[in-house]
Amino acid sequence: MNWDAIGAIAELAGSIVILVTLAYLAVQVKYARLASTDANRENRVVGIRELNNNLVTDSYARAAWNKAMGPVQRKLITDISQTLGLNFDEASVVVLQGWNWMFTHWAQYRAVKIKEDEEELKNVVAVWYGDNPMLALIEHPAFRASFDSDFIAFVDEVLASNAT
Repeated sequence: MNWDAIGAIAELAGSIVILVTLAYLAVQVKYARLASTDANRENRVVGIRELNNNLVTDSYARAAWNKAMGPVQRKLITDISQTLGLNFDEASVVVLQGWNWMFTHWAQYRAVKIKEDEEELKNVVAVWYGDNPMLALIEHPAFRASFDSDFIAFVDEVLASNAT
């Protein structure tokens, strides 16, 4: 074998190694982007929970919020109050906590997950969302409007399959 043939084989091998390396890096970049998206989503959910928990635990802040809220949120809380037999303040706490639950599970639904994660989420939704207060919340159009249609369809599907 001459040196030209050996050089050509080495160049070919080097090209293959470069292609494999680039493919590996592309996969790593994809998963890093997904992990970053998941972390960003989780940070948003943590922020929502912190804000909601402040309103739940601080009656003065909650009273101010309840006084200033607009008609859509007021109707949601009034409807939940009537459905669950609560006063307006109690219903506002239930709605805030319901949002905490839903945003937590929305983040889990949207995250990169394995089959076991999805089964766990289905179990949580089946048990906790199939009865009040979550059932009353998830059936309310204004509450549903807070979440994307894919997640709402997932919840509806789990609840429908659990009802049969």
